Amino acid sequence: MDPEEIKSWLRRCGIVVHHAARMPPGADGRQAVVLFLEVTLQQHELARACALRLPAVSSISFSGLSRGVMYAS
Repeated sequence: MDPEEIKSWLRRCGIVVHHAARMPPGADGRQAVVLFLEVTLQQHELARACALRLPAVSSISFSGLSRGVMYAS
C-alpha cells in the first residue's frame, strides 16, 4: 500500500490531505498508512468512503475526536 497513491486518490475525490506516511507494521503484521486531513472541512466520512473503494484498503480508523488523523490498513 503506497501512501502517495492513497493521498492522490483522496485528493481526486475532493479531500484535502496534507500528508501521508507508512506506519511501522503492527504486532499482527498489518501495514497501515497514516493520513493527515484538513480538520476544519469535516471531510472524514467522505474520506472513509473514498479510501475504502481502493482494493488495498480494508479498514479505516481515526485518531482522536477531531478526525483529522486517519489510518488506512
